[in-house]
Amino acid sequence: MAQASKSEVVEFRRGITARSLAIGLPLTAIYAVLTAIVRLYTDKPNTFGGFIIPMIYLVAIFELLGRAKPKLRLTPQEWTFMFTLFVFLATISHLTFHAPANEVSLGWTAIVIGDYAAFGIESLRDYWSKAVPAVVIPPEPVRFEVANMLVNGRSPGQPIPWGAIIGPIVYWGLAILFYGFLSIFVTFTFGRPWVEEERLVFPLAIPSLYLFREAGEVSPGTNKARLFDLSIPATKVFWAMFFIGFVSSIYVVLAEILPVFPIGAWWGETKLNLPFLAAIWPGIYASAIFFLPQVAVGLMLTNDVLITLILGWVIFGVLYQGIGVAMGIIPYKPGMEYVWPWEDYPGIWMP
Repeated sequence: MAQASKSEVVEFRRGITARSLAIGLPLTAIYAVLTAIVRLYTDKPNTFGGFIIPMIYLVAIFELLGRAKPKLRLTPQEWTFMFTLFVFLATISHLTFHAPANEVSLGWTAIVIGDYAAFGIESLRDYWSKAVPAVVIPPEPVRFEVANMLVNGRSPGQPIPWGAIIGPIVYWGLAILFYGFLSIFVTFTFGRPWVEEERLVFPLAIPSLYLFREAGEVSPGTNKARLFDLSIPATKVFWAMFFIGFVSSIYVVLAEILPVFPIGAWWGETKLNLPFLAAIWPGIYASAIFFLPQVAVGLMLTNDVLITLILGWVIFGVLYQGIGVAMGIIPYKPGMEYVWPWEDYPGIWMP
């Protein structure tokens, strides 16, 4: 006789509240200014691409405030919303392991100011200008004047033609907002089926979600968040691993102080080439990356998820690429076995 399955009732709480807005928006504005300064005036923009206080320290600050005044204690949903705002400032690295390594949406920046760079080239600007509508960039000849300001700097006392550039500013602002809302639409459309029905795993989201859940829930009979209640065994494990992570991440800082220290390259991503695999089958992807946050997340994942990751490399990195090179479909180039995952050149054809 089949047993009746009990459907779990999921309670949805608001993350966008007056409290989260009052805290998140001012912090985002402050972080944005400091991020721009760090990005523009340091010689290591790929390591210090943003200025954002890691969430663990904000959690500790608001834990103290929450104990003094419970109304200041934030919920997991509010933490998640505020974290989403901060992610826009440091993108990939902050999203995965709360580090300010990546710059502020470099792709959007290149799109917005890329035309001005072309206008700064005398032999190219007239041809390039014919292809760019005035709604995107100010009309001629103001666009050339603005381009000269961006490329060569403003002259003393030179006015900024706000009347001509306000339209393009509005255009790109709306374009970026549309892009953001498109991402939100996709998340709300497919997110629930992915999580609740298909039970898909998003490994790099686990640390953040655990942190926000434990920081936003109070242990019964105490005035402590679960994250700071050491009577809970899981909390003891969390802080032990936090200490290990803090110590082990020092090597990234050492790489900036002592550049000859090789393992700290690329904000902790250490490339490991596997020449014996390349010798067995030329053309396959015979390289790996040692990355401490991914190692830590991997310890929390089940074997089926880990096996899926390995199968993905075998299918797309070994079979797809190796067979393609052997058949002549993908042209072989010496060293293609060891490229970075985001590196591109003729000869590496990603599926």
